[in-house]
Amino acid sequence: MAIQQAVNVTLLLVGDGVATNFTYSFDTLFNLTPDSGFILNPNTIPTAASIIGGAAGPGTASLDGFGNLILNFTNPPTAGVASNCQIQLAFNSGTLSGTTAAWTSATASNTTWTLPLNGSSSVMVGFVVSGSITGGTILFEVSQDGGNWLPIQGAIADGYTALTGWTSGVGSRAVQFDTAGYAYLRLRLNPVITGTGTVTFIIQGNETSIEPVPVVGQANGTNLHITLDDAAGGNAVNTVVKGTQGARAITTQDIKDSGRTYVSFSATGIAGVTGEALISFSQNKGGTVTAGVTSYTITSGKTFRIQSITVSVRAGAAAVPFSRCILRSNTAGATIATSSVVYNCGEVFGISATTGVGGQETISFPDGLEIAGNGTVSFGMSHLDQATTNIINVTIAGYEY
Repeated sequence: MAIQQAVNVTLLLVGDGVATNFTYSFDTLFNLTPDSGFILNPNTIPTAASIIGGAAGPGTASLDGFGNLILNFTNPPTAGVASNCQIQLAFNSGTLSGTTAAWTSATASNTTWTLPLNGSSSVMVGFVVSGSITGGTILFEVSQDGGNWLPIQGAIADGYTALTGWTSGVGSRAVQFDTAGYAYLRLRLNPVITGTGTVTFIIQGNETSIEPVPVVGQANGTNLHITLDDAAGGNAVNTVVKGTQGARAITTQDIKDSGRTYVSFSATGIAGVTGEALISFSQNKGGTVTAGVTSYTITSGKTFRIQSITVSVRAGAAAVPFSRCILRSNTAGATIATSSVVYNCGEVFGISATTGVGGQETISFPDGLEIAGNGTVSFGMSHLDQATTNIINVTIAGYEY
């Protein structure tokens, strides 16, 4: 066994007459009195502990993986009475505040180099590369118990760049770590170094904490790069001074204009009805015409955007003509003449009781009248007229997107 330093300390404890266990954290509690000298660094973690006397009674002392002192008394200390407990702490020799190593292509995979932190809140690791290094990764890891290791992120000291390991691209740089709360920092080689050079590193702890470096931005940021050119000739999109017309520009397109298909519905010269009924349309969807459509089911996942509705009525007999048209929709199947009203177009009428007299209106929707589809939503239009002799023309213009 190596030579160890023994330090005797005294704790003044007040029991409750029941509990036999007491946990002491060196970095948070006080009233720790050494029998000689003083503790320069209260965060230094001892390697062993034992109870050597005191009125608190016999028992055992141990240290957990976090550096806490655990006292277990044979009998509960007397309730409400302050009694001392004398403890001997053992500290190993040979643990330096810094450690260094040099790795080459001959260094085996998963070789490690560990620094016991002994309360250090931050660590600086300096990497020095000599010769030619073409590959290899040195991973950064921390542990609270020396057995379970977790990855840690360090920051290049001369730039705001986060790293989880050293690679040949990092080169000769200094990397700093926030190690507060951990007992060990280690470097682990995986994969091995390639090339003819040497990586020498120096690890040194410090009690001054540093600000952790967060990862800012997209993890896949390189995949989000946009090349500004046209697909046909690879011509770069130029930027120009404000007010100057450029030779090329970036094209933009609204979502509503992406992947859309025009759909129009037209009914020409249909007869009026005195009992409300659906209009039978001729449907034109992207150039494909379908006759006799009274109800249109919107494509699942699409939205139908109506841009305009045009209605005209003409008298086929000597009577004042009028026609009322109503846009209707059904969310669960085909639209019928009594389905829910979406838009009432009002009444179109003539001005005299003369054959051939009529009227017309066009209703525009500048921002669109939209009906979302899920595979069962449909719409249609009903009409009610003054007489069956009326002649009706209706057009609905829109698109799906």
